[in-house]
Amino acid sequence: MHVLFDYQAYLLQSHGGITRCFTELIRHFPNDISVQIAIKESNNIYLNENHLVENLQPLYRTRETFLGGVNNKYKEFLFNSLNYIPFVHTSKKENRKFCINLLKQGNFDVFHPTFFDPYFLPYLQNRPFVLTIHDLICLRIMPHVDNLQCKENLYYLANKAAHIVAVSQHTKQDIIELLNIPSECISVIYHGAPDVDIAMVRQQPRLINTPYLLYVGARNVAYKNFIPFIKQTAGFLHTHPKIHVVCTGLPFTQDEYHLFVSLGIEKQMIHVFASSQELYNLYNNAEVFIFPSSYEGFGIPILEAFACECPVLLNHASCLPEIASNAALYFHMPQEIDYQFVLNQFWEHRTENRQDLIRKGREQLQRYSWATSALQLSTIYKRIIS
Repeated sequence: MHVLFDYQAYLLQSHGGITRCFTELIRHFPNDISVQIAIKESNNIYLNENHLVENLQPLYRTRETFLGGVNNKYKEFLFNSLNYIPFVHTSKKENRKFCINLLKQGNFDVFHPTFFDPYFLPYLQNRPFVLTIHDLICLRIMPHVDNLQCKENLYYLANKAAHIVAVSQHTKQDIIELLNIPSECISVIYHGAPDVDIAMVRQQPRLINTPYLLYVGARNVAYKNFIPFIKQTAGFLHTHPKIHVVCTGLPFTQDEYHLFVSLGIEKQMIHVFASSQELYNLYNNAEVFIFPSSYEGFGIPILEAFACECPVLLNHASCLPEIASNAALYFHMPQEIDYQFVLNQFWEHRTENRQDLIRKGREQLQRYSWATSALQLSTIYKRIIS
């Protein structure tokens, strides 16, 4: 069987959960599944690291380099407008043309788009497609945000797909409720555990030579609860001046720094832009990983922490209890007293808490395997074409 994946998520992401998920599934498919990813230009690190696309070229231009890096309120609009100007080279146009040509050739059994643009529908030639929905943040958490086209596409494709894959039971329930899709049309396929050589990670020197709490992920969207997390952690940092908070991702903004100053914790905040191996180092040496998000489709950082023998504190929300089960301690954000109580209780008994949570995390991790997930997905492909 031959499966054709498209370019969409690999154009949008240089790294991140969606493309990481697709890459790991592709890498772990059984031998009777062959794959092609219809893309010519991308800066995605997973495509490059795993050599999944021959002669892959970097993006011709990016939002960051467009207009010499100058930022203004019209930049996003102008950048996107390039896709509609004839004879102007854009990576989106090159990738779409390449994918449509492959669709027209018809040398595939199943098509699997990686995002929600329905451009491919006229070219399927009656072949089925499978749609993966990682979350419904745009409908559940941000229904009023101006992304109407994405929402309409999501509704449209969900009702056209031969089958839908959800990455957690929580996401499946959201699909049933918000998109009105029958349960039997949706299968849950969990993400697999990250491939971490923990012995090698332990041997590496610490990146941060001070005790720290670890925060991983985006900070600029409200449902991630970064600002409530920082405000509610400030008191703990005041009473424990040797403890720091380490954040990955983009550098701190001026607004974030001003917040840190207003809370009197600016000297205890550390930013690290980490590679995969550096991120594993950060997990392994953290006192605890704290994940205050109110909504996730799955929550890959939970498995990363488990694999790196890092204890985990989680917001009791969304799919997070489903994924971590009893291998984490839970609080209820934004309930300030509850979060501070859980953090202080963990800290007061951190020696025994740490070892207990690491053991439970290691056990919970056994539920998640990319090989198992890839086999489940390949079974869906075979079923829909039989």
